[in-house]
Amino acid sequence: MQPHRFTEEELKLTLSKYPNLKQESDGELIGYIDINHQFGDSVIVDKFLVSVKVDEKYPESFPQLTEIGGRTKQIADKHKVTSYLDLHCYSVNDPGIACVCAPQEKRRKFPIGDDLCVYMDNLVVPYLYGLSYFEKFKKWPWGERSHGVLGPLEAYAEIEDPSESDITETLIYVRRDANWIEYHKQLKSVNPNKNCPCKSSKPFAVCHNDAFEGLKKLEKDIKAKNINVKMLFDIISNKLKNNALGAANLQK
Repeated sequence: MQPHRFTEEELKLTLSKYPNLKQESDGELIGYIDINHQFGDSVIVDKFLVSVKVDEKYPESFPQLTEIGGRTKQIADKHKVTSYLDLHCYSVNDPGIACVCAPQEKRRKFPIGDDLCVYMDNLVVPYLYGLSYFEKFKKWPWGERSHGVLGPLEAYAEIEDPSESDITETLIYVRRDANWIEYHKQLKSVNPNKNCPCKSSKPFAVCHNDAFEGLKKLEKDIKAKNINVKMLFDIISNKLKNNALGAANLQK
């Protein structure tokens, strides 16, 4: 498949607002993003070298932000961060793709059909502001979600009227988790006193109460919409196996 080509109008609008970006190739913008942003009382002026890339399925697929200037690693080293998930980044060595929001928030903050500037304004700039804030204060300026599947469950708890897509997206993250069987058991019979899937040995509702509330809501919505979780998990499992086989064949 051919990579996505940005339309002239989309490019013109994005590059006029972010003039230090340039089109490196079809579907990829590279350059500096200048930050002059305020959250609460903290004004931060900074800049980051980034790549913003889309694949051949865009705009149905979601753009990928990658900080490529080495700042993420510098911040991790400065604060002795042992998990790059603490910086909302999957890796800093490759370099890694930034996690700019919870999965269920993607299309609320960047609906299909909006131009790339909306993605830059609503997700890229706030993420980079948060990264710079973390560098200064060793914490994020807003509340953080838990790592792994607990974060998407916490986000799900906040959705007032979840769609079937919200449910499916959350279940995909559940199935991808190494401890998915424990979550699946909870979906069959939600119990606040069962051990938390994070393996803390504390009751789920005590250890990660927001995630537990999300799981409880998820169970209720699955029943209301008559979604076959086992069938969906089987489909996801087959896709994961095929992806793993494809990666193994590429390495041969």
